[in-house]
Amino acid sequence: MAIGGIDIKGFLPDSIPDYVAKKAPGWMKGMLAAYDNNPYERLVWLAKKAQKDGVIKGILMHQGETNTGDPKWAGMVKQVYENLCGDIVNGLQQMGIKVEGSESAGTGHEFLTWRRGLREFIPHLFKGVK
Repeated sequence: MAIGGIDIKGFLPDSIPDYVAKKAPGWMKGMLAAYDNNPYERLVWLAKKAQKDGVIKGILMHQGETNTGDPKWAGMVKQVYENLCGDIVNGLQQMGIKVEGSESAGTGHEFLTWRRGLREFIPHLFKGVK
């Protein structure tokens, strides 16, 4: 799922209602409404739905278009990750699926940083796949 330009607060359960009501720009309202004004819950719902028909091999999160300069941004991303761990990843680990991540701390949305992070992450995508 994707919502272009969304602030990371749009994926923090405690911040979503305020973000949707007061901070999201008008042009984003339709995209938020498509996810019942709760992008995080929609993400969890989609993951659980996918698990009914198959196995989730990985989760790739990219957010960084809006507020990466906020000194609290990395902590908020960590909080989203931890929330997902509680809602999705623990179930994956119980099924024996290894969950790993990669980050480029202290950087913004820059191609070289993305490419460096991707180069470090790619080898993990196909571990154990024959």
